[in-house]
Amino acid sequence: MPGGSMGGTYTSFTTERPARSAPTTTSGPSPAPPGMTGADLANLVNEAAPLAARRGEDAVRAADFADALEKVQLGTARAVVMPERERTRTACHESGHALLGMLQPGADPVRKISIVPRGRALGVTLSTPDDDRYGYDTAYLRGRITGALGGMAAESLVFDVVTTGAESDLENTTAIARQMVGR
Repeated sequence: MPGGSMGGTYTSFTTERPARSAPTTTSGPSPAPPGMTGADLANLVNEAAPLAARRGEDAVRAADFADALEKVQLGTARAVVMPERERTRTACHESGHALLGMLQPGADPVRKISIVPRGRALGVTLSTPDDDRYGYDTAYLRGRITGALGGMAAESLVFDVVTTGAESDLENTTAIARQMVGR
């Protein structure tokens, strides 16, 4: 099934009661980003329903879905106390991603920047497309590489050193470059 299209229905299973969605009216974009499959949406609902229950709500609301989407996309926040110096370096790193990502023509819009440690990462800059994409041109892929290397460039310019925080950025850019050459 291609990303973003749901060929049928799915059921959300919770231990206490089925998830109900409160009626909402929104004027903004859909909270679910393009490319989510039916299984991704089911996972999102199954994260949002317990959040609503823990908050004592009788229905799953837009805020519950937004918090669940953040958890699904970025990972669970870790309770790590980072020294001020590390927080500053992480903020600089994530700012580099965001700035270069925003300045690249045709780049995916920056949706969220966080210096809350999640998963293995000390910080995250989330950029997602407005629409589903199935083919990528060279300019877009080069822009993704440039944005991904923005964190490393910012660290180098501001602190005159590059830390291990750039490890996953280098892995991602290497994978993109290899796919560009191999296809």
